Amino acid sequence: MDITEQIELTNIAKSLINQRVMFVCGAGMSIESEVPLFMYVVKEVLRRQFSVLNLPDGELEVKIEELSGKFNPEAIIAWYIASKPKPLQQDEIKKELTAILGDKYCKPNEGHRVLQRFFQSRLMNKIYTTNFEFLLEKCFGSAGKTVTDKNITQLKEIIKKGDIAVIHFHGHLEEDLAITEEKTFSIDTRCFDEFVYDFGDNDYVIFIGHSFNDQDIRQVIFQSKARAKKPIPEFVAVGKVDDPIEKVLAKGVWETRRFKFFSCGATEFLKNLEEALIIAKHEEAYNNLSDKLQVNTPTIREMAGKIEQTFEYFQEDDGLRYLARTFLGSELQ
Repeated sequence: MDITEQIELTNIAKSLINQRVMFVCGAGMSIESEVPLFMYVVKEVLRRQFSVLNLPDGELEVKIEELSGKFNPEAIIAWYIASKPKPLQQDEIKKELTAILGDKYCKPNEGHRVLQRFFQSRLMNKIYTTNFEFLLEKCFGSAGKTVTDKNITQLKEIIKKGDIAVIHFHGHLEEDLAITEEKTFSIDTRCFDEFVYDFGDNDYVIFIGHSFNDQDIRQVIFQSKARAKKPIPEFVAVGKVDDPIEKVLAKGVWETRRFKFFSCGATEFLKNLEEALIIAKHEEAYNNLSDKLQVNTPTIREMAGKIEQTFEYFQEDDGLRYLARTFLGSELQ
C-alpha cells in the first residue's frame, strides 16, 4: 500500500474501534473459498441450455463467451428462469444454482475469520451481503443469524442477544432468490431501508469484492445516496485487479464515484485492516495513559517497550529461575 492507503486504513481502523464501519460483502469475498463468480454461473446456465443443440464443443464455448459478453447477466438468468414451468421456477433455479456451486462454498476463508474476530471483539453486530450462500453464517458459527426481508423484524432482537445479523439483500439458496433484473435492481425492500438507515451511525461503508462494472451494486450505491436522509459515510471499494491497465481504470471509475479504492483481495485487505486496528488500539491506549499519568506519549511508548522486554526476559529459562528464587524461595525444578 502507498502512504495514502495506509492513512486511510488507519482512519478506518479508528472508526472500527468505535463500531462505526459497515461491511457489504460481494462475490469477491467468497471467491477465495472457491465459490464461482456469477459470470461462471451464467456461462454454465448457457452451456446447459444449449447443450441440446449438439454443437461441437469448441463452437459452443465460443458462442457462450460471445453471449455472456453481449447480454446483461441478470437478463440471461431471467430468460433461463422463464423457460421453466412457472410453478417450478424458484425450486428449479435453486437446484440448478446449488448443483453449479457444488459443496465448495461451504468452507469460510481467512478473510471470513478476520471478520469473525471483529465480531468477537464487539466491533460489529451486523453485516450486509449480496451473496446467496452461507459462508458468513458459517464463519460466525451459532452467532451468525440469517436475515432477509422475511424476518428483518427480528433484527433488533438478534443484536440484543449478542448475535450477528447477516443481512442478505437478495435472499439465499434456501428461500426465494432475487436473481432477475426486476428483483436484483429493486430497492423497495426493508433490508435496503435498514442499510440506508445505518448511514447515520457509521463513518465508512466498505464494499468488499464488488466489480466496478457490477450493475447491481451501482444501483445500491446511487439509490442509497439519493434516499439517505442522514449524512453519507465515506464509501470504500475493495477488489483485486491484476491487470495494470484495468487497475488504473478501476481506480478511476471508483474515484469518479467518490470512493476510496483498494486493489487487493478481500483477505489481504481485512488482514491489513486488522493490523492497523492493533496499532490504533495501542495508540489509543498510549494516549489514554498519557492523559492519566500526565506523561507525554513518547515516554509512555518507551516505558511500554521496557515492560515488553522484561516480559520477554521472564519467558526465558533464566527469567523463570529468577522469579522462582525471588518469589518461591527455591530453584525452578
